[in-house]
Amino acid sequence: MVLSWRRALFCAGPLAILASAQEGLTGFSPVFLVKAATDGLATYAFCATVGWGAIVSAIPVLAFEAALIRATQMLEPILRQRPSPLIDAVNAVDGLLIFCVAMIILELKKIHVADYYPSLVIVPLLTWWLW
Repeated sequence: MVLSWRRALFCAGPLAILASAQEGLTGFSPVFLVKAATDGLATYAFCATVGWGAIVSAIPVLAFEAALIRATQMLEPILRQRPSPLIDAVNAVDGLLIFCVAMIILELKKIHVADYYPSLVIVPLLTWWLW
């Protein structure tokens, strides 16, 4: 039971989805470096409190993120078929959501980033439809 909430903590964070989307579309995501650092520090704290079993929770997190990266890589050719700025729209939304994460980390403003996840699907659909 303990491992399930740890996986949820690492996978449900906004950086897990945003970094995977950016990695799949651009090939490199510096956001993954930030996510790796925060996940490493959180895992270190969990190891200190509940033991070394916390490291096992990295396996499903890697599988989840690899699946998201692969899904965005599979969608990239579809997004590039039409001469439209679909990938630019996804990257713009992605950048704004990452900015919201920075606002949360710096404790400047509390923003519920998960409420804006549908924008990663809606914005490309609107761009495709209106372009």
